[in-house]
Amino acid sequence: TKLFAPERKPGFSMVTNKEVLAALQKILSETHKATDNWTRDRGCALHGRHHCDTTCIFKHRASVPTGFELIRAERNRNAPLWHVYATTRSAIKQETQSGTGPSLQRFSPLSAFEVPLEEPLDPEVNEWRLLHGSGWEACKGICGSNF
Repeated sequence: TKLFAPERKPGFSMVTNKEVLAALQKILSETHKATDNWTRDRGCALHGRHHCDTTCIFKHRASVPTGFELIRAERNRNAPLWHVYATTRSAIKQETQSGTGPSLQRFSPLSAFEVPLEEPLDPEVNEWRLLHGSGWEACKGICGSNF
């Protein structure tokens, strides 16, 4: 038997804080589209993926789940990628405040609420949370190399 959990990649950590998990579940529950909820990448309800043309896909939309339950959450903080993001966010904020960049139309999407123990969102750059479901291997690739 193993006495220790397998070694984790740097930057990955299991989220165990109940408040954080509740906030993430809230994002999943409150931002889920209740009607006309489908995506083209799911393909056609009759023929599946990649077996018919776009007209058939639009006519026979394959629905997505009606809700989501958070089973577990892992936090990834790839330091070089986070630095690029933070630098870009700062440049956008500077442009919008100085008037040198394009005008910014303010949005308040449902996913723009805070998560305990995370950096606050910056409404001055229209920052909000985005969750995207994916397989474990794809997530590791995204976190490791930004896709």
